[in-house]
Amino acid sequence: MKNLKYSLILLLLAIAAVVPAQSYRIVLVSQTARPGEYFLGQHFRDTFILRDSVRATGTDIVFAGNGNLEKGVYTLLDAKRKKMFDFMVDDSRKFTIVFDSTYSNSGMKVSGSKANQLMFDYLSKLDWAREKAKEFGENKKSSDAAVKAKAEKELDALSEEMEKYESDYFKTNSKYLFTQLARVSANVPVPDVMPEGAKEKNLRDWQAIYFRTHYWDSV
Repeated sequence: MKNLKYSLILLLLAIAAVVPAQSYRIVLVSQTARPGEYFLGQHFRDTFILRDSVRATGTDIVFAGNGNLEKGVYTLLDAKRKKMFDFMVDDSRKFTIVFDSTYSNSGMKVSGSKANQLMFDYLSKLDWAREKAKEFGENKKSSDAAVKAKAEKELDALSEEMEKYESDYFKTNSKYLFTQLARVSANVPVPDVMPEGAKEKNLRDWQAIYFRTHYWDSV
């Protein structure tokens, strides 16, 4: 179902993204980038559609032109057309991203595009949460009852923190394309208590109906 929602929203974005021709200049910089050919691509099933190419002679990989560059998710590909990392074309078509050798989200430094900076901030937060969840999950396996109980509380607290973070992020940055895409993959928040007057007598039955009813809210 998530793949279906992704496909639908990407199709709608593609239809809506026909804009007058305007210039673009995307500078991707890394001290470890090697001179050679690079490609600007977009995901299409299991491959990429190539939108531009450039031969870099130093650490700066510069894609520039005057043609239409639609809003969407783009990918930097190396000479072998292997994915390096994704970024957005949204609020700006002239921006710079400095990246490290591991393409880590926390290592991305953006200028000229708030949309990209917000995206990498969000992804960095998710990376942090996954590492914390992994750590707490290991502690939860402990034979020490105190350690296990602490880990369970930490996991619950982490879950609450991330739910609040995502909720605040989606509300504050709703105008950005990445937020719209991220909301599609986010879990549907299901209330823990049935409202008064609900027809269902069983909480789980009511929650299942609520989930199905609100599954497409973010699309």
